[in-house]
Amino acid sequence: MTIPRIGFGYDSHYVDPTRPLVLGGVRFENCPGLAGHSDADVLTHAIIDAILSAAGRGDIGEFFPDTDSRHKNASSLELLRAVRFLGDAVPSIRQAIEETPPELVADIMQRGIVLAGGGALLRGIDQLVIRETQIPVQIADDPLTTVVRGAGIVLEDLEMLREVLVLTEFEQIPR
Repeated sequence: MTIPRIGFGYDSHYVDPTRPLVLGGVRFENCPGLAGHSDADVLTHAIIDAILSAAGRGDIGEFFPDTDSRHKNASSLELLRAVRFLGDAVPSIRQAIEETPPELVADIMQRGIVLAGGGALLRGIDQLVIRETQIPVQIADDPLTTVVRGAGIVLEDLEMLREVLVLTEFEQIPR
């Protein structure tokens, strides 16, 4: 039997008539908005706090502090997607390790995992993954563009891709 988790979320901001109001990701241009570091979407912030509360992981201010310039004017819906990532990250990493060929698992256990993408920007995500998987973790130098830059490098040299790609007998890379 699964025990349901209950979280509580609450958020408040001062009125800032120079900004549009954002509620649940919807912008109301003709209404006075709210002051805040991100888009000040109190509805989405309260949902984020409820999710974090149910998970026993603190509140929105701990993950997205207003002292961090990366979150200035951020969309609260993007912050919500990042928080949802927290719940999916560790099970996804575990599944990937379980499906990895044994000869590569030892290398991963020794060298660790490099986190990239927006989820890598979550405060404490590296420590969470280390604690839950016992695998060393690093965060990419520029997590938002690392994957795209790597794909671009590979696409510039398709011969290199042909050398490292493992294909089934039915797959082929066109020449």
